[in-house]
Amino acid sequence: MSCHSENATETIRNLCLGKQRCIVPSGADFWGNPCDAGVKQLSIQFTCSQPDSIVANIETSVGIVSELYLPFYGLQDVQVMENKTIIWPAKQSGAAPKGINNVAYLPNNDALKVAIMSGTYTFTVNGTATSKRQCFSVLSNETKTLACPEGSAFTQILFASFGTPTGSCGNHSRGECHAGSSKMQVERYCLGQHHCLLKADESMFGTVHCNFKSQVILAVEAICGKRPI
Repeated sequence: MSCHSENATETIRNLCLGKQRCIVPSGADFWGNPCDAGVKQLSIQFTCSQPDSIVANIETSVGIVSELYLPFYGLQDVQVMENKTIIWPAKQSGAAPKGINNVAYLPNNDALKVAIMSGTYTFTVNGTATSKRQCFSVLSNETKTLACPEGSAFTQILFASFGTPTGSCGNHSRGECHAGSSKMQVERYCLGQHHCLLKADESMFGTVHCNFKSQVILAVEAICGKRPI
């Protein structure tokens, strides 16, 4: 018997799409009762990505000089504007808008520090998102180099399974046979690196109890983004 709330996907879109965080109720008071099954669960698959534009509306008190930090979130080719005036990069900016005393890029924080006088400001950070999902498959006992595009590195391991994973890129799930150390080992060797060498065997991931070991593979989904400074 199929038990599913027909409007679930559309409801989650309305609650969460385009937001950094969202609150999703899981009770029948919110979702209704799609069937008479005893125990029900809410299952959600989603992908988080970098924004291409970040807007900050700021209002400061009279007589106070404030320091504002505008994070770049790993964006590349960044241009920062106050209203319609470019304030960074300096080579493109003209006279600073009234009330802005100083602008400085902080490489260790990947952010722009702006000193502002009292007033109301609208800052916009425009850039190019650099994060990109990468998927890899390594056959049993094969050694393979996993690599990000030039200039980027592995910043997140979304999924890893040495065993009999199912699905395709963006929709992987564990199969009946899975090594519990899969994700931890991939993170150990790959996070922060442009490329990493992995061998899909039990010496790296531990023993897996599969009926057909010839069908065992390593499947990895990762995010490649801006290299850490």
